[in-house]
Amino acid sequence: MSDAVPNSLSLPLLGGLRRLMPVPSMLEPQTPVPAHVAVSRTSRVLARAMRPGINLAIWLRDGVGGETARPLFDALPAERIGIDEHVHRVGRGVGAALLPQTMPAALRAVLAADIDRLALAYARATGKQDVRIKLNSCDGDECRIFHVDHIDIRFITTYTGPGTDWLENDAARREHLGGRGLSRKPTVDAINNAIVSDWTRIHRLPRFAVAAFRGSRPTIVSGKPVDETLAIVHRSPPIAGTGIRRLRLVVEGAGHDSGCSA
Repeated sequence: MSDAVPNSLSLPLLGGLRRLMPVPSMLEPQTPVPAHVAVSRTSRVLARAMRPGINLAIWLRDGVGGETARPLFDALPAERIGIDEHVHRVGRGVGAALLPQTMPAALRAVLAADIDRLALAYARATGKQDVRIKLNSCDGDECRIFHVDHIDIRFITTYTGPGTDWLENDAARREHLGGRGLSRKPTVDAINNAIVSDWTRIHRLPRFAVAAFRGSRPTIVSGKPVDETLAIVHRSPPIAGTGIRRLRLVVEGAGHDSGCSA
């Protein structure tokens, strides 16, 4: 199986969730959402990623800042955006302080408001005020190998381009994560083919959806681990050479190097 993404089937359901293979959406009644995933049209669902057995919570939303904002993202300036900042206390005005003044004013206002919104949502879900905020644009393959994050929990949303690819728990051969058990220098395709047991069970987050990803570090509440829930296996969508650009926001806990952000 090649690492290239198969043609997606566009499904007009709950914000256009896209599957990588021509099969029914997992959100249709006859195709239940996997037990380890929570999906809703309200932001409250993000906190469910803190519950035992849930490693992915998806807040489906049709856009950010109303219909007039979508063209602002589509006309994203060509210069690369790379923001990675430690915020000691989330609150209103955090986004505006992070974004460059050179960004088009209307786009800057929409992004600033959404950064504030998601940072506050992260703080409410996790109890953490000390966060790391990353906003990056790219036109290459950043994390095209399926992997898990070495953190506890991370929020991700994609404003332009395709969203993050994630794999159902039962379709992941976790013993091969990181290329374990393979040849000394395996190719990207070889690693992904070893990890993925069923390529029809890869899903792609829709544009503007916000997802809470559980990582491999235990979730801590009141100083104690909540449970040993498996981390969600995922990757960045392969876009190198397609002319597609992604703009992605990540909100996570501060204090450690989280590595790749899909």
